[in-house]
Amino acid sequence: MNELAVTRTQGGTAHRITPDQWERLLQEAGGVVWASNESADMHALEREVSELVRNRRSGQGFGLTARERSLVERHAMRVATRHFIEHGWSVQDVSATSPYDLRCRRRADELHVEVKGTTGEAVAVVILTRNEVIAAQAAPEAAAPAVVYRITLAGKRTRANGGTLHLVSPWPLDEDVLTPIAYRYPVPPAPAG
Repeated sequence: MNELAVTRTQGGTAHRITPDQWERLLQEAGGVVWASNESADMHALEREVSELVRNRRSGQGFGLTARERSLVERHAMRVATRHFIEHGWSVQDVSATSPYDLRCRRRADELHVEVKGTTGEAVAVVILTRNEVIAAQAAPEAAAPAVVYRITLAGKRTRANGGTLHLVSPWPLDEDVLTPIAYRYPVPPAPAG
């Protein structure tokens, strides 16, 4: 991408890119490109940003195809679900409608579990969306991240196996431990003419 315009600024470098260059950048990084006539779903965009900034060494999705990431994520959900059921919880997958993945209940207790999966070793950092952070901060005693690491892909990378579960509960998710990695900026309309 040698044709990008580069400007040095205080604290970093600013790159001015055209819409075509932005699409090419996303394609080369493995991101989703939305056609100009489509509106980008903000949740989908947050997921794509998360996937683009993952640490290469963590194995948390970087270098995997979309199908492989999906296999890893679904397997992590199965591992976490099995863990909670074995410990007497009833488990409901609410990932399609909630900012967390599993709602676990046992007697009067309820736990909201955010599941992350990785093919790498134990992970020190995971990527969280804004909604995941808000949900965890709203009720830290009822929130828990479940990170399943060391998941292996087998059968020509068509099956996910294994994995070691690391659960953090309660989840002390203070602002000082969070690092912003992306910002949403509504670009003002271009002047007419």
